[in-house]
Amino acid sequence: IHNRMTLNCDIGEGVQNEVLLLDFIDRASIACGGHTGDQETVMESLRNALRKEVACGAHPSYPDQKNFGRKPLSINPIKLRDTICRQLELFLKSCHILSYEIDHIKAHGALYNDMMFDLHLAENVLRAVEDMGISCSIFALYGSAFYTEFKSDFKIVQEAFVDRRYASETQLASRSIKGAVITSMEEAVAQYHAFQKHKTITTIHNKDITLKPDTVCIHGDNPNALDILKAIKQA
Repeated sequence: IHNRMTLNCDIGEGVQNEVLLLDFIDRASIACGGHTGDQETVMESLRNALRKEVACGAHPSYPDQKNFGRKPLSINPIKLRDTICRQLELFLKSCHILSYEIDHIKAHGALYNDMMFDLHLAENVLRAVEDMGISCSIFALYGSAFYTEFKSDFKIVQEAFVDRRYASETQLASRSIKGAVITSMEEAVAQYHAFQKHKTITTIHNKDITLKPDTVCIHGDNPNALDILKAIKQA
């Protein structure tokens, strides 16, 4: 699974058709209580994914269900580490019940974005991972400062997004910008194939950039996620 560009998706977020997404992805990141989710949803998502032989990881977030973890949060480092540990503990409890070993960790939303360039914040999150005794892959934005800083100490999987526009080689366009989220099936499939063939994509500033990710993500709450994944597989 690690020798080719895989498809990944976030699940356990209350999306109605997410079970159908599992037929088209290789890896799933499961919400574990930060932006949404609880023990019941983690167990259900994990069971469904493992039934489809999809590799599963934890999807921790800022503790901010009101904003679905999509707004930067000013949080005390100790409190942050504590909430990350609790979320990972929730996920690992389900893994233990199902005799499954965690595949990866991928932060969610604003926490993910902030970690990619705020290395003090990233180090704090990684300490929580180490505190939990976890040794697995960590997902990171392709070419990010996070990857450069921690690639020698952690197993980093570089990721790109099939349903997001880019501001630069190492930065996603803000969701507040019109068109930053790609919902068009044709556009998303074209971006996937650009990643797959190591071709260039065009940023929102009309600059051509080259990305060579290990895995590509589509957001589970993208309204056309299922159609996009189907089209990618059919192509």
